[in-house]
Amino acid sequence: MVRPPSRRLCVRAVLVATAMAALGACASAEDPILVVPTSTTPGVVTGGPSQEPDPACFAVPVGVQTLTLFGGGVDHVVRIQVPDSFTGARTPTVIDFHGLGSNGDEQATLSGFGELGQQEGFIVVHPTGVPNAGDGRAAWQLATSPFDDTHDDVEFVSTLIDELIAGWCADESRIYVTGMSNGGFFAARLTCRLADRIAAAVTVGGINRPDDCTPARLVPISAFHGTADTFVPFNGNGQSELVGSGDLPTELFTSDIPGEVAEFAAAAGCLPEPVDTPFGTTVVRHAYEGCDNGSAFALIELIGGGHVWPRPPDWPLDATADGWSFMSQFSL
Repeated sequence: MVRPPSRRLCVRAVLVATAMAALGACASAEDPILVVPTSTTPGVVTGGPSQEPDPACFAVPVGVQTLTLFGGGVDHVVRIQVPDSFTGARTPTVIDFHGLGSNGDEQATLSGFGELGQQEGFIVVHPTGVPNAGDGRAAWQLATSPFDDTHDDVEFVSTLIDELIAGWCADESRIYVTGMSNGGFFAARLTCRLADRIAAAVTVGGINRPDDCTPARLVPISAFHGTADTFVPFNGNGQSELVGSGDLPTELFTSDIPGEVAEFAAAAGCLPEPVDTPFGTTVVRHAYEGCDNGSAFALIELIGGGHVWPRPPDWPLDATADGWSFMSQFSL
């Protein structure tokens, strides 16, 4: 359900100019750009829209639109960017979740997924969360958070996916989730709760495998994390600048990040030891192989990196471009 209902998906067009944010520790100019290798798994797909137009999609506007969507018990502001190359065909779609206290517009600027979607021909969606009980900051509910029965963020995302398919020509077999910090934790949670609707995920600065994670299918995940992150500690030492801030669960700051990725991989039947590939002196990719059903899991270790979304020139890789290279291999 969308409000106001002057049309099925009543939108207010906005012109939004986004700038790429380059955050993180400095890397050498000689360091190579990290490129996620193309999967040879049967059934994987490449990015870009389907070839056959869908008559139901011809009314979808290109460019950036903002709408208010009711789902999970509350209204959410949602920013949607449809590429100029859109031809009315079912199109891959990335939903990008912001961090604690941020919003969809700020996340769009941070990740630059809109610019990449424009270049590569996929839809990009940036929803804005609502505050949890007792906290005035916009956020996404985590499995370990005290349950707030005033709304349900997982239900909202399911409603959002319904609307993207019905009103924005999203390809239901190629819907991907990503996010920063609280948004990354939430993206990981969604791979457990909405596994039958999400083809793959990328997390940045936050990943946790909930104890009750029993997905309907294995969702491939690639996680980026800095070893010097002072908000979500890489080694789970519990020493976070966010401890004591609102109702945040302390267990998120005592979770060993490599261990969390290893748990996802173990549950997928991957080989126990990852294959490590260094990129220059600041990045190591730990990739798990031999996973069930063609799934894949990886940890991108940002050596000396803080709570950042890594992008050049400060890093020898772009979490946005490499995240898309990873996700776009997979479909439902």
